[in-house]
Amino acid sequence: MTDKKPSVVMFSGGIDSTAVLKRLLVETDKNIYAHHINIINGEGDGKRLIAEAVTVDQIVPYMKKTYRDFNYSESTIDILQINPLIYNFPRLMKKRVWDYDDDRKNIRGYMWDIHVCAYMGSILANYIDAIELYSGDRYDPAGVVENNLKGCDKIAEGVWYPHKPVTLTPLNESKIKSIQYLEKELLDMTWGCRKPQGEAWPYTICNECKTCKQIETALSETS
Repeated sequence: MTDKKPSVVMFSGGIDSTAVLKRLLVETDKNIYAHHINIINGEGDGKRLIAEAVTVDQIVPYMKKTYRDFNYSESTIDILQINPLIYNFPRLMKKRVWDYDDDRKNIRGYMWDIHVCAYMGSILANYIDAIELYSGDRYDPAGVVENNLKGCDKIAEGVWYPHKPVTLTPLNESKIKSIQYLEKELLDMTWGCRKPQGEAWPYTICNECKTCKQIETALSETS
């Protein structure tokens, strides 16, 4: 293991973060700390949480054996615990009503995954004195995620205050490039669906959520 200062990679087990982690392991000698967050937010009736947990359990040992060793850790954040707070903010409820499931168990509109990753990643990076943090959304030429990425920068600044924050690098490759970079065995291990279908693992993908549609489009363009 290299003695260089660490680089933190927020790892979900999806195509984007898997491609970034592979590239860093294969093309650099950086001291990698990959970190996965079990985000309890009720998305997909809790099945997305399970799908991602199973996925990273498969991918991490594969990458360590196939490429090189790296540090790996996990944490858990239960966003549903702040659910009662939502009802005290009528303005926020009105603004984000489109982002709730019918049973109001899903509160992603209140706390985006990207911001949770920036927060926990910044804490880890601060603790181990890392020089860079790979976190955020994929590259988006239309600028849809620009404000979310700015929010991540602010979160990192807050965690590191009054010191200069860690350099936060978005996962900035397109889905197509990420897919092309992953060998089939590894690509098949990844999980991206936000609303898994089925009663128990292994789940099937919904083919309807944003991520499923992005992957379907990218796969059609790489075939």
